[in-house]
Amino acid sequence: MKAAILYSSLFSHDGEKRTIGGIETYLVELARLCGDMGIEPTIYQWSQQPFARRIGGIAVRGVPVLRLPYGQRPLALFRAVSREVDTENDLVIFGSDAQSVRGHCKRTVSIQHGVS
Repeated sequence: MKAAILYSSLFSHDGEKRTIGGIETYLVELARLCGDMGIEPTIYQWSQQPFARRIGGIAVRGVPVLRLPYGQRPLALFRAVSREVDTENDLVIFGSDAQSVRGHCKRTVSIQHGVS
């Protein structure tokens, strides 16, 4: 089983610098917990060009969606990720409620961080 975690910017959009904050730390820890439970985590984020990085053994992949208008980026990221997951069995985690989109994956959860 896989866990696909979708978020806008765990790294800078060029993939060079790590973004540090509460939700970013939470998502990395959530990915570690998934790994400890035998679920293979990958964090997917918006990027300028494709990139692949690792944080403590956790895969982070940049998906180039930045050329799209802001409101279309979450759906474009989800569509790219949904081609790589088993929509019946894998888990899709939206790293913030602003990233959530309607889709056909059966196992999804959206995280609300802070006051919205």
